[in-house]
Amino acid sequence: MTIRGVIGQRHVVGRAAATTILRWTGRSNGRWRRDQSLDVAWHERSMLMVRDIPAGSRVVDVGAGSEVVRGLLPEDCHYVPVDLVPRSPDTVVCDLNRDALPDLTANWLVGSGVIEYVFDVDRLLSWMASVAPRIVFSYELADDETRYYRRSRSWVNDFTADQMRVLLSRHGLEVVGTAQWKRQTIYWLMCP
Repeated sequence: MTIRGVIGQRHVVGRAAATTILRWTGRSNGRWRRDQSLDVAWHERSMLMVRDIPAGSRVVDVGAGSEVVRGLLPEDCHYVPVDLVPRSPDTVVCDLNRDALPDLTANWLVGSGVIEYVFDVDRLLSWMASVAPRIVFSYELADDETRYYRRSRSWVNDFTADQMRVLLSRHGLEVVGTAQWKRQTIYWLMCP
């Protein structure tokens, strides 16, 4: 193995260990405070996720990051970003693992690549269902992955497709469509 390979392997092991510590302490990953943690490749995922959001909608974007969703919506949409750190003056700052979830209402809620980092997914889904009747989120299912792989990506939960269906059903969320983006499943949901 090359020196680069050894260093890379040590980095992965370190990230997996750090994620395990986060799970024990209930803390959110501080890496999201750094803009360089936001991947421009996610823009493509966001385009797919918001394609059905009509003009005039009020949209809550959970885990808004660089707020790519804002620029993809029709101009007359009202956009509310929710994130761990304020990246714009109108960001609702909220640590989904520690804070009280904000009292918001919308027509749509978007959550791209956020559930993997949340400890109490039942709490989050219940809140999401209370915010908007239409929800779209992405999640990389744990069907074919090891926990080590997931922890090395800083993910704190491991839901399979069947477990995700049970979770959604428990919160009265009806799946009205799915799509694949790379290894992630995008879910379009309706609340009763």
